[in-house]
Amino acid sequence: MKTIRRIGLILAGLIIGLLIAEGLARLVLPKPTRQIALIRARAPDLQMDAGTDVKNPGYNPFLQRRPSSEWTCDGKTSETMNNEGFRDRLFQIEKAPGKKRVAIIGDSFAEGWMGPRKAAFPRALESLLGDEFEVLNFSLANRSPLRYVALYDRIVRKYRPDSVLVCLYQNDMAEDEILRPYVKFDAREAPDSFDYARYFRNTPRMPQTWMEKRLDRLQWKLCLYSRLFPYAAVYFTVDAEHRRRSLEMPSPDSLDALWKNTAGYLLALRELARRDQALFLLAYAPDQSEFAAPNPLRARARQLASENQIPFFGAEKFLAEARYAAFYLPEDGHFSAEGHRRYAVELAEWIRPLISHGSLTCEKCGLR
Repeated sequence: MKTIRRIGLILAGLIIGLLIAEGLARLVLPKPTRQIALIRARAPDLQMDAGTDVKNPGYNPFLQRRPSSEWTCDGKTSETMNNEGFRDRLFQIEKAPGKKRVAIIGDSFAEGWMGPRKAAFPRALESLLGDEFEVLNFSLANRSPLRYVALYDRIVRKYRPDSVLVCLYQNDMAEDEILRPYVKFDAREAPDSFDYARYFRNTPRMPQTWMEKRLDRLQWKLCLYSRLFPYAAVYFTVDAEHRRRSLEMPSPDSLDALWKNTAGYLLALRELARRDQALFLLAYAPDQSEFAAPNPLRARARQLASENQIPFFGAEKFLAEARYAAFYLPEDGHFSAEGHRRYAVELAEWIRPLISHGSLTCEKCGLR
């Protein structure tokens, strides 16, 4: 009886202590918006349950989703990833005679997040280009140039594309910076190994079992209704360096250093593509904020392209549209079906002469 009473007193003390701490947190701590974002961002990759380094031939969270796995991209419709783990049709190593193959590498904008996979601009681009061309979409959500180098080196190049189009997005520099501490590079400046043990401590896999999903929902409720929990969860579950990189907004002075690394990854990828005799192209996917003010990444990408004779697609006609709201999903911010279509129309006009002739001097390619 005394033991039960002691346990009850200890539990009551803990509850009272937590309530007092919660009250003090509400008095002195601001709303933990960024802490909540970090908690939710710790699991950006799906089913991270295998892989030892980036050379693992099986499922590898640094590169791809599990091939042929089930996935619900729009929250409603279940679909199957293809044989390489991408949101596209089955990829065939051999291409038909006379076909020109374009490999597109990007993140959720190019993947077609929250919409039908057939509506994504890579699929629309293939339709607009016609039967002579084949477009393979190697895009995945939450990816950035650091991963693109490894993705091309381990997977894309075996399909021997004639052209490689990398589609950039505004958060690429920050994502590269978060990943960089876990990566070791080889002599070609390509990712050679990845520290999964440290990465998984900071980025746990998505919940899969019934119990994991229940705990995930409980954590989310605590994030919504508690002021103390998000701060404590970030403090106890994410190491100091990762927390610093994730919670501190890059200062204008640090953008140059961030871009230097991202630009290095892009040039390393360009060099790998050149060795395979593939034409390397850069594109930029604007979100709605671009219509008010250009993003720093876009300006830097254009300059890099100009200095290194890389064709650059900036979607100028797309950005000149006054009724741009229809190009984006109101609840999500990614391209709508109409946004994918309009982006693809301008992209097809720009890319056709380049991939038809392999020319780097076309007036429309951005190298004036």
